[in-house]
Amino acid sequence: MFEFSKIDKDLKIYKENDVIIFGASKAGYAVKHLLDRHGIEIVAFVDNDANKVGNDIEGISIISVDECVEYFHKHVNTVIQIGSTYEKEIAEQLKNRGIDRYIWYSEFRDRMKALNRFICCQKEPELKPVFDEIEWKYNCSMESDFIKSEFINNFQFIDNIRLMLSAPKVGNTTVVNSVERRGENIISLFHSYNYMDVSMQNLIRQYPVKLIMGVRDPIKQNLSLLYELVSGGGGACYYDLDEYWNAGGDVRSIFNKYLTQDISDKKCWLAELNRKRKCDWLVQHFFEQQIQPFFGVDIYQYPFDKEKGFSIYHINDRLDIMVYQLEKLSSLGTEIGNFLGIEDLELVTGNDSGEKWYKESYLNVEKNMPLDKKYYEECYTSKYIEHFYSVEDINKFKSKWKVEEA
Repeated sequence: MFEFSKIDKDLKIYKENDVIIFGASKAGYAVKHLLDRHGIEIVAFVDNDANKVGNDIEGISIISVDECVEYFHKHVNTVIQIGSTYEKEIAEQLKNRGIDRYIWYSEFRDRMKALNRFICCQKEPELKPVFDEIEWKYNCSMESDFIKSEFINNFQFIDNIRLMLSAPKVGNTTVVNSVERRGENIISLFHSYNYMDVSMQNLIRQYPVKLIMGVRDPIKQNLSLLYELVSGGGGACYYDLDEYWNAGGDVRSIFNKYLTQDISDKKCWLAELNRKRKCDWLVQHFFEQQIQPFFGVDIYQYPFDKEKGFSIYHINDRLDIMVYQLEKLSSLGTEIGNFLGIEDLELVTGNDSGEKWYKESYLNVEKNMPLDKKYYEECYTSKYIEHFYSVEDINKFKSKWKVEEA
């Protein structure tokens, strides 16, 4: 089975091993107290700060990194739980010392947040729809307040609204952060206009808009989206699915049963969220689900320059659209800057899956997980893929994936 995480709902990895927390600080305390609530004992804290070594936290000794390495190699059943926001550096330090059984702090945080919600809704089922509705309204409120703030603070730009409304995992963060690093304004919608209240939707339609969005190999985007949602992006979307908790999470089962199929008839939070957003966030469906309903534009009526990897469309006096291929995004800084009216725009990559706690699982799944043949064929014969990519591009995409044979 292809797993998301080392942590399952029974917390077996902690119960079946000696647990050492790396980080004798605020985050480390939080990790300890959460594990305490589940009856899990801590063997020791470890820290790089020599001034902390030899002291204790609530009766638990703080040891040095050398002592931690020695303990790990003498005790086969040991796991290091990183309790620090410097998790990337600590993970690299542990690997360099021959320690391969460790858990990132962000992995612990994401999984425990979902687990707490799961346990609560298991005990009190009537709370589940209440929590779900609260989360939806909270996200809608946050999105609308953000848009209103952007209009208020940047009202002088009302005749040139820069807007990003795009599927997830197609370079949104790269574009938005790069623009904002220049001190320029851009409004980034949370991948669905349905998070905005009607007044904000109407306001945006009244003024000139430069809309930018990306496209991507659909399977790559679908898989990246799955992992983004696993880590809490867009809410704890999978917390109420059995597949999310079996072992450390059944990637293939969720991908086949919930992400790439119509799940409107299922009774789970992901299906409910799709209904409320009126979209599934898959890039191959995004133009029909979001752009056409909101702006009244059928993007497929306009030719796309597959060789350059981008096209710009003047729809009318109030709407210009730029569509780019993510695969060529790094070389399109000048073109995106020209479209948005920003000279010498430099694109700096953001929200890279390779920097996340789930990267090992992601790379393993990307390389080894067989895809359903019907889904695979639909992805590479669709109107979407043929409109935005050349035959050569499509063949390159196809060659990267394993396919399940009947």
